Amino acid sequence: MSGATIADRLSEVLRGEPDRLRLAPAFRQRLEDGLATSLAGTGIRAADLPGGILALNRPDAILLDRAVLDGATADSLALVLAHEAVHAAQRVAPGPGRLDPERDAAEGAVAVLAGRRHRVRARLAPDAAAAWGEDGHYYTCYVVGLMAGVDPEAARLRALFCQMPDEVHEFDATSAFWDMRRVSPPDEDDMRYDRASVSTRLYPGPHGNTAFVQVENPTYTRRRKSHDLAIQAGLHCLTGEKAMLERARRTATFQSIGQADHLTYGLALHAYGDSFAHMRVSDLGPGTAGMYRPGVGHGHDLHEPDLLGGRVNLYGHYVAGLYDRFRAGATSAAPFRRDEVVRGLMGCAAKAGRPEWWDKVRDGPRTDKGCVILRDYAAALPQRFALHPYRPENVAATEWQHWWPTHAASLRRVRPNRTMRQVYDEIAQTALRWAPPALRVYDPKKVDMDLW
Repeated sequence: MSGATIADRLSEVLRGEPDRLRLAPAFRQRLEDGLATSLAGTGIRAADLPGGILALNRPDAILLDRAVLDGATADSLALVLAHEAVHAAQRVAPGPGRLDPERDAAEGAVAVLAGRRHRVRARLAPDAAAAWGEDGHYYTCYVVGLMAGVDPEAARLRALFCQMPDEVHEFDATSAFWDMRRVSPPDEDDMRYDRASVSTRLYPGPHGNTAFVQVENPTYTRRRKSHDLAIQAGLHCLTGEKAMLERARRTATFQSIGQADHLTYGLALHAYGDSFAHMRVSDLGPGTAGMYRPGVGHGHDLHEPDLLGGRVNLYGHYVAGLYDRFRAGATSAAPFRRDEVVRGLMGCAAKAGRPEWWDKVRDGPRTDKGCVILRDYAAALPQRFALHPYRPENVAATEWQHWWPTHAASLRRVRPNRTMRQVYDEIAQTALRWAPPALRVYDPKKVDMDLW
């Protein structure tokens, strides 16, 4: 962002300095009138957001990507801010709402900018978080494993393969969604993407307002779509099933996995974690909660970056379940009791939810503060657990053919006589086996999907 203050071309909608921005008075009044909601407590800050995300709506502030502020016009920025203002109104909206929060925000933004009133028809939970990141998958599994008495090398391998589905495009739920939509996200190599044209290409995508153009893929077949569907349902629990049933099914998966099969065990840990994290945030309680459907999945709600701090109590149940999984079949005593582990990691999650931590953590280009908190917590325990130096939060997702050589030593430990293609096929078949039968073959007439 050039200059110490916001660019003059944007002053109609935004004023102030990058770390302390505010809505221009007339623009703010326009939003408040259209939404019948006060935006007095809504802070705005510039941030370096990954993956083409233009804005993130946190309970304490709206974060705007710095590159957006560099290249946006006043009109395009007004649309982004109006979209996020609707989300702010959703946080105080009464009742469960009747519409997906993201769709409501897209419609509301257009309405208020046109001078019309918008009645909020969705509710965004004040503490909403729709997924675990590296802190919830890799670091939580790693630390809980060590505290439960798992061998350090086994704990590392399980954590590595637990994180892997989010690090490899072919096994990632978001990549599968883009495949299903037959589009490419911003910044892909084959993508004609220009931030300067964001105002004409703005689309209410799964990460807020994401700008992209459609890219036809003639090689995209029904078989590929079936693979994507199985990946979303089998590895990431995007099944639309009742959460309690999904969690019970994922718990039962561990009974057929050998303690020494760290690859499959790690994949099962990822799916088990997602049976908590991919529970719809708009649902009222445990008895009625459901999993997100295949397709866009949790994209409608993915606005809260503090993944540990978003739903602390849910995270505590997840940690307790992990501890039980690790202790099943154990013959030696654990260095920590179950209640000690749950209490300690819930404390980490609560710390991760404090707004003041956001600006203090500068531990790499993409580090989430929850990762830093968990690493420090493990090192401060009496056993002074030293985690492996690998930091997945600082590594961008990549293709399997690139992930394989980077982690060749670990892969040789778990699959010493398998080729890259054989292990890939094994993981794909595991996802297919874990997916409900109705979600193993892509059939838009039979599968209840949310493709936006």
